[in-house]
Amino acid sequence: MHNTVPVDPGSPALEVSARFAALSEDLLAEHDEAAVLRQVCERALEFVPGVDFCGITLRGPRRRLESACSTDPIAEKCDGLQRELGEGPCMEAAHDVQRMYVVEDLRADERWPRWGPAAVALGVRSLVSLKLSSETISEEHAPLGALNMYSAEVGWPDPDVAEIARIYAVHCANAVAQARQITGLQRAVDGRHLIGVAQGILMQRYDVGIDTAFEVLQRYSTTTNTKLRDVATQVVAQGGLPDQEPPQGG
Repeated sequence: MHNTVPVDPGSPALEVSARFAALSEDLLAEHDEAAVLRQVCERALEFVPGVDFCGITLRGPRRRLESACSTDPIAEKCDGLQRELGEGPCMEAAHDVQRMYVVEDLRADERWPRWGPAAVALGVRSLVSLKLSSETISEEHAPLGALNMYSAEVGWPDPDVAEIARIYAVHCANAVAQARQITGLQRAVDGRHLIGVAQGILMQRYDVGIDTAFEVLQRYSTTTNTKLRDVATQVVAQGGLPDQEPPQGG
């Protein structure tokens, strides 16, 4: 027999848990990656006490970082300066150097000698930067990017708020990972459909078989250094190959 500890329905811990459960439901119900990112950014101001502005930096191909969204021009500028100067907590979190960075007084922190003073000049005094990782949903272990929360006050956050920020980032990373998977699958389905339509157009216009039509699309994609999906888009839009030359059978 298991001993159970009674839970006070009005306890702050239970209230916080309920709020995070509702957050997860809301985020996981949204399947568009861009929409999830916007929600993550905007709701950080609601869920994490003391956040004045928030930004998300995503990691793209070849480890290149890009700003995905922000709640304020200051957050966008702070994130952009890190990429421009090649230093900052966001860059390190996004590249998996450390999972979480907490800076209670940026004026006294010497880890980023160029970015720190530039952020202070913009009005940032403290921050939390967290890696967005998705190990629970995706086998991809590389970070998705970083969630950056900024405050205009010195001494933020206290340990409890830092823990809330960490939990918030975990929920959000899982939602972003799921949305990315769904968005990617939808794009793949749409791409296959588009290529099929382009094949049909080539077959009808040039009186070739389905295999030859696909070979033509592939060859044009290779010789022009254009993605196959983009070639198919051009064929559908123009009713034939962009250069209007009849395909050679293969």
